[in-house]
Amino acid sequence: MPKDLWTLDRKKSRAITTTAINGVIFCLRMLLKEKKTKDLEGYMEAFKKLSIDFTPNKFKYKSSHWKALGEKCSQIASKLALLFLPHGL
Repeated sequence: MPKDLWTLDRKKSRAITTTAINGVIFCLRMLLKEKKTKDLEGYMEAFKKLSIDFTPNKFKYKSSHWKALGEKCSQIASKLALLFLPHGL
């Protein structure tokens, strides 16, 4: 994500909002529950695949949609999880 989107200014970005943060936490909880966790590099790779636009006019998730955002993140991360799971799990 471009550095200029890492701001609390809601006129520039929605990346650091309650909705976005709750969505990521929900995603991580789902991955833990499904035992599809990975190392930091794995998460970095998975989140690069997301196509979520955090600019104010294009961020479609409202405050009540954090679960849907988390589910979308989890789907992408789950697809890549098997690549990063430690052997023997």
